[in-house]
Amino acid sequence: HMVSVHAWLQKVVAKYLPAAEAKAARDLRWLWVENKSALNVLTRRSDFQKIKISGQKLRPCSWVQVQFLENQFNWFRCGWTIPRNVGNAVTRNRIRRWCREFFRARSKSSSAAVLTGIDANFIFFSQPQARDFYKTLDFERFVACLEMACSRISARTSKPHLRT
Repeated sequence: HMVSVHAWLQKVVAKYLPAAEAKAARDLRWLWVENKSALNVLTRRSDFQKIKISGQKLRPCSWVQVQFLENQFNWFRCGWTIPRNVGNAVTRNRIRRWCREFFRARSKSSSAAVLTGIDANFIFFSQPQARDFYKTLDFERFVACLEMACSRISARTSKPHLRT
């Protein structure tokens, strides 16, 4: 009886393992080439869930929280969560553009400490005391908060964050 179970297991492994390997290669093919010019953005739900469950949290400002986790790569990946109660589509898209602009400029800057090997999700909260908070938010204040967040992330992680 034990031989038949072993033979059955070998058939199952032979049948399904190549499919699993192909799926893993397909899922990880974007990792083979490090993209130094463009911004690496988190898009998968599983990445956001992993950061939420096992990452660290910090709140540099009352209107943004950062959840971050060290990754096995040698580059920084970021994402942002902007719920509808933050504002209308125009406001939310402006926040997204500002995030992209901030991180692209930061990656090109030689003076800023570069975060490497980190996945970070920036979560923006609505401000009930000021309904038009994000409409009146200026880019300088936005950048100051994200700079504070990046410096705190750098201080709280164990990897050296030096540009190579």
